[in-house]
Amino acid sequence: MLGWPGSQHAAIDVLYVLVNNAMKHAFTPGAVAQGPDVWLRITRAGELHIDVTDPDPAFPDFSRAVAGELGRGLWGAKRLGAAITWFPADGGKTVRATMRAGRVSA
Repeated sequence: MLGWPGSQHAAIDVLYVLVNNAMKHAFTPGAVAQGPDVWLRITRAGELHIDVTDPDPAFPDFSRAVAGELGRGLWGAKRLGAAITWFPADGGKTVRATMRAGRVSA
């Protein structure tokens, strides 16, 4: 990710939002050895995919969450420039933030 020509600060904030969201909504509090799977990938088009997979196959009210009606987490990630999607994966789901490369001002 260090070579990705986009806002790395925003990408780190988006990563935090997705992992925090998974930990709050898809895992049992206090359970041992639980955690999401996380991948960062740069596509050939230069986009950054931040994927967070958890064991819960459902995502009720996804559109409301992204719209900010259920809190500011995913909505905040969207405001940072991420396109947020989700899809079934490995018996659970993956929430993906896609961020476009671009000029970064200091």
